[in-house]
Amino acid sequence: MESPRQPNILFIMTDQQQAETLSCLDHPTVKTPNMDRIAARGVNFTKAYCPSPVCGPSRTSIFSGQYPAATGVVKNHMPYRDGTLLLPEALRRSGYHTFMAGKLHLAPIKDAHGFDEKHLHDAGYDLYRKDEPAQSEYVQWLADRKFGGNTAEVVRRFNADEDCLETDPSRFIMGSNWRTEEEHSNAWTTDRTVDFLKQKHDQPFFAFTSYFGPHQPMMPPEPWASMYSPDDIKLPPEFFAATDDKPLATEKVGASPILRKGLTDRQYREVLAAYYGQISMIDHGVGRILDELDERGLTDNTIIVFTADHGDHAGQFGLFFKSTMYENAVRVPMLVADPSKSGGICSRLVNNLDLYATLLECAGVDAPKTSSRSLIPLLKNPQIMDWDNHTYSELYPWTMVAKDNWKLIRFRRDDGEQVHELYRLDTAGADSSNLWNRPEARDVQQARVDLLDQCETNARQEP
Repeated sequence: MESPRQPNILFIMTDQQQAETLSCLDHPTVKTPNMDRIAARGVNFTKAYCPSPVCGPSRTSIFSGQYPAATGVVKNHMPYRDGTLLLPEALRRSGYHTFMAGKLHLAPIKDAHGFDEKHLHDAGYDLYRKDEPAQSEYVQWLADRKFGGNTAEVVRRFNADEDCLETDPSRFIMGSNWRTEEEHSNAWTTDRTVDFLKQKHDQPFFAFTSYFGPHQPMMPPEPWASMYSPDDIKLPPEFFAATDDKPLATEKVGASPILRKGLTDRQYREVLAAYYGQISMIDHGVGRILDELDERGLTDNTIIVFTADHGDHAGQFGLFFKSTMYENAVRVPMLVADPSKSGGICSRLVNNLDLYATLLECAGVDAPKTSSRSLIPLLKNPQIMDWDNHTYSELYPWTMVAKDNWKLIRFRRDDGEQVHELYRLDTAGADSSNLWNRPEARDVQQARVDLLDQCETNARQEP
């Protein structure tokens, strides 16, 4: 009898999507009917974290099952250590055809990183790396479509929006919205994926669809730009949260040009309306991809993953973007639909780094020993009690450990001083009240310090 074929894997990733911006999680504003389709087919991990709240380190960790201290990628644009076996390469060696479209953000940018087919768009600006737009297939495509092949004009326009954080923070966040829906990189990424799915597939495939959005510039083209009115946007409760008991939040807000004193409440609502509009634009693209899977009869043998590389403060403490260990930045949406497993809501603490071991096990591939934990038991039974309910994240000088209902944040100042903040995860409001050195938290505080020490050591000692 012929052995069953390995499942296809469709891995969809967004960049900088706050964990609760899914309508299936009862978000008060944003509508995501197609992300909800994935949730309805599988497990919605409502307490998922990222391995690092910045793009390059997080993506390398997700694809390797190792934390940044082990991969060597502790900031953007750094190559991972020799001998690191990435997920697409492990699957390719086991008979998968590997495809990607959109943002990869692994270094060196010109390398294949295990992909047989690579349609790359890491960035359209060249302010940080000259080779990002030069290696972007999308930049060349857009130049051909809109500017007679003049890539310099594309880069100039992206640079003009990206290079104004200090002088015009509102434009830096929103952009100047100079592309139509059809010209936008989100639509381009969807188109490349749909084109791939239309092909004949003689072997199982791993398709990585990675949207640049809702990362800034956040303003999407029409019709998504006007989908949500700023007049209807309510600022999240964490926007108004006091930071008097949060030394790290106070420092972060004080050092940022994006803060309450720099933008009006109206501008905050405008940003959030744009952010939600871009998420819905991406959701529309996800729907086109899911429809193509259904049309081709591929759904029943395809594992679908949806997650983000990290979150976004989305107004928390008056901030946008990432790079801290506060909930909005370090928590992510994560949905896994495996047709052979059950579905439901899972509130156990997990990390999207755990997708490495999970997907290799689903594909029948032996995974190397890493920090990645297979989520198969939770896919079979999302409420299983036999689960080591903790997770960890790092972006030095920040580290974080969450266990059960408590989260500990650590920050190392330049002089070596360690600053800690301690939060309960079962209270209303993200990072609402810092309980560090409070008498009622004395016992749990020491236990979390010990656990964080151990997590930091383990991350450095990964193979």
